[in-house]
Amino acid sequence: MTFPSGVHGQFQGGALRIFFNKLCNFRKGAATLVFVLDGDRRPGIKRGAKVIDKEIWWTEDAIELIKNFGFYYHKVARVSQIKV
Repeated sequence: MTFPSGVHGQFQGGALRIFFNKLCNFRKGAATLVFVLDGDRRPGIKRGAKVIDKEIWWTEDAIELIKNFGFYYHKVARVSQIKV
């Protein structure tokens, strides 16, 4: 039996595996990456869409991968909508 290999695939770590592969590709570049994550106090609506008020299951694993690849992350306390 084979399973789809997308974000919603049924293999272990679907989204996390895709994120890992993206980090591998980013590592080849010369840029310094900083990943910005929503904090605990998310707004109710962001860019006109309702925000789910819980972290995705792989957030802590993603942070560990980010650090192990030598990239940086920042968890913001409160996200505000900024129009540019």
